[in-house]
Amino acid sequence: MTSTTAPRPPTTPADLPVAPLPGAARAALARLEFAFASQSTADRLAHEAASHVRVTPDVAKAVTRYEVASQRLAELSQAMDDRDLSGAEFDSLALAQDTMRASKATLAAAGQLHLIEAAR
Repeated sequence: MTSTTAPRPPTTPADLPVAPLPGAARAALARLEFAFASQSTADRLAHEAASHVRVTPDVAKAVTRYEVASQRLAELSQAMDDRDLSGAEFDSLALAQDTMRASKATLAAAGQLHLIEAAR
């Protein structure tokens, strides 16, 4: 005796059939996928500056370090407006400035200063 089972109804959106996307929709989806792909900040800024090249790991690291140090510098500058900085905060301020200076030198040597200039 053979038993027949009814086909299982779709239970997840992935199981549901979909119509092919029109060309314009495929292009828009490709642009969105590109925009939301995991890019480093340096890659995103390079793309926005129309250089359309992937950056080296050293350049990506320099941009990231510059951004983090810049944010820390802004935080400490705001704190200085309200009160005296502690010794540790003052050291952190100096370290942030040194990090920004070193990162800027790395980017200048690589010809990629536009990656941080655009961020300002």
